[in-house]
Parts: sequence; structure tokens; C-alpha cells
Amino acid sequence: MSLKSKFCLLAVAALAFNVSAQFSSLNARIGAMGGTYIVDDINDVLRYAAYMNNYGDDAQVTFNTPIIGIKSLGDMVNLGISANRGLVLDPSFTNGFYEAALANVNPVAEPDIANPVNIPHVLLGLNLGAVSLGFDLFCEYGRTSSSSETAAGASTEAGGLILNPGVIASLLLGSETLPLAFKFGISVPVAKGHSETTPAAGGATTKTEVSSEGALFLEVGAEAAVPMGNFNLDLGTDFIMEKYSFETGNVDANDNTNFKTSVYAGADAKVFENGVFGIMYDFQLRSHTLTTPADAKTNTKTITQFFRTGLENVWENVWVLDKVAARGGAVWALTTPTAKADDDAGNEGRAKAQTAVSELIPTVGLGAGKGPFELDMTINLGSWANGLFGGPSVGSVTAGLRF
Repeated sequence: MSLKSKFCLLAVAALAFNVSAQFSSLNARIGAMGGTYIVDDINDVLRYAAYMNNYGDDAQVTFNTPIIGIKSLGDMVNLGISANRGLVLDPSFTNGFYEAALANVNPVAEPDIANPVNIPHVLLGLNLGAVSLGFDLFCEYGRTSSSSETAAGASTEAGGLILNPGVIASLLLGSETLPLAFKFGISVPVAKGHSETTPAAGGATTKTEVSSEGALFLEVGAEAAVPMGNFNLDLGTDFIMEKYSFETGNVDANDNTNFKTSVYAGADAKVFENGVFGIMYDFQLRSHTLTTPADAKTNTKTITQFFRTGLENVWENVWVLDKVAARGGAVWALTTPTAKADDDAGNEGRAKAQTAVSELIPTVGLGAGKGPFELDMTINLGSWANGLFGGPSVGSVTAGLRF
């Protein structure tokens, strides 16, 4: 295929980049506030495990997204889990390691690896006063194997493995009024597939092996909340990188590098008697670079700018409930895909697609609490069941328990 043809396909692929997702999943409370995740919430534990020291003896279940559970073991130690959460084995990247691993391993392995088990992450928090430490330990895993033998002596053995053990360590400095957080994570994902076939009557054995080479996953980030009188100024950045290539036999394949970067800034403030307001700007860059053994490079980038705002107010002792919360927000996004390709022959191509402007999407939600139990939900006011009297449809639902 010519460079021009590859470049045209690359430009189309850039347009298909999925950039609507967050770096980490949102619960119903933050989702109802337009995704304004700078507001304090237990969901922060998914981004920085050190925050778990602020949420001892707390659990949260958001249906179809990660589950968090934290138990305090004295004043200094907190132990927890986060389940239903993938990292490298979550297909959040276009042309990411997960998709590439399945595409390379499954033609060899038998049976196919379809859904690697996202074993719950183990969370460990250490509260050392002015310093808090957090560790997110994970091991993403999927494995298959098979063997068969006929009466005539023919045999076949095959199998596949995808494995990603790693850790994300985080550090929280300062007091509750001036927190400063840092994190660093690393893992070395591995994907392998093999098959060995021996025909009957002493025929030659055929072996096929495929494996990942030089795979690496890195995650770093930092954020701070600076008091500015009646509000907090929130600043932060996240960076995720994954590198990988695959080798079949002794033949090298393409090298792949993915970057996912976010830089965000905003403000949050206490409002009303028991309310909070937040507004933020989130700049996200996603990039995929493919380098062939002949040193020809193609690169796709997508820049998305999110504008988010959210408002929450809580009323205490309403009817039989200890509290009732009403929430609202909005999100607006600008998305710009670009593509570039070049080779050793001096051919080069560039493309920048028209910036796609999303609709201003309003968000609404409710919450209620009784004793140790809490229930939050997002509500779609644009979709009503059985007409006006059937009520609006419910989006995400989060159940919480403080024990």
C-alpha cells in the first residue's frame, strides 16, 4: 500500500478516535454534575490511591463501572479494593495493547482469549499525618489452553496468555485545606500465544509462536487545590503511556506508542448552606504512533477540550431521610483529529480534520441518604417512560455504604 493510501486510511482512523471517556470512570454524583471531577468525592481514589485515607470505612458501588471498598485498620492503615476496573486490558485506547494482543494472540491460541479477568485491585493507604501514601496493586490476566490427540497419533497443543502486573503509587502532601498529590505507576504487560501441531504417521511438527516485545505501561500525575478566599483553585495533569510491539517467530512487527494526556484547571466553592459548585476546563490529547520495521511512521492525534460545570445542594432531615441532594451540570466538548505520515523515501502527508463541536449537554441527578446508606442517580429528562406520567429514565446509579 502506498504512503498516500495509508495516510488516507490514517486520517479516517483519526476521525474515529473515541475521546469521550474520562481517564477514570465517573460515579452517579459526579456524572450528574457534568463530570466536574475536581469536586471532592470518593471516586478520587481511582485516580490517586492516597485519597483513600480520607474515606475510611466507606464503600461505593456504581453499576457498570468500578466498585470501591475501604476499611480502616486503626488510625494509620487503610485497606481496600477497586473492582471492575481495567488499565492496559481495558480497550480505552484506539490501537491499544489490548486490541493488538487479541489480534496477534488469538489466531494462534485455542480457544480465543475474549475477556481477560480484571482481578480486583488491592488498595493500601498509610496515613502518616501531613503525608499520606497510597498504593494501587493490580494484576490483569487472561489465559487459555487446549490439547487434542487422535487415534492415528496426530496431536495439537495451543494456548494464549495476557498478563499485566503492576502498581500505581501516590503521595498526598499538606493538609485538607491545601492538598498536593503526586502519582507514579508502572507495569510490564506480556502477551503470548503458541500452537504446536504434529500430524499422524511421524510427520514433521509445526510450531508457531507470537509474543509481545518491549511492552511498557507508565502513568504519572499531579494535582493541587489552592485556597483563594471563598473558593479553591484546582490544577492538575495526568499522563499515561503504553509501548508495545509483537514478534511472530523471529519476524519483528510494528512498534506502537500510545499517549493519553490531560491538563485541567478549575475552581470549586461551598455555596448555599450545604452546597458545592464546580467549574473546570479539561484539555485532553490522545496520540498513537506506529513505526514499521522499515522506519516508516504514522501518527494520529486527537485533541479534545472539555468545559464542565456542576452544582449540588443538600437538604438535611427531609421526611424520613437524613438528607436529600439535587444536582445539575453541563458539559461541552471541542474535538480536533490530526494525522501525519512519513517514510524514508521522503514522502510525507498531513491532515487536520474540522473541529467537531458537541452540543451543550445538560446533566441532572438526585441523591438520598438514610443512616449509613446512600443512593445517587443521574436522570435523563429527555427520555420519559410511558409519557409524561411515567417519569424520566434513570442513567447511572451509585449505592454507598459507610460502615
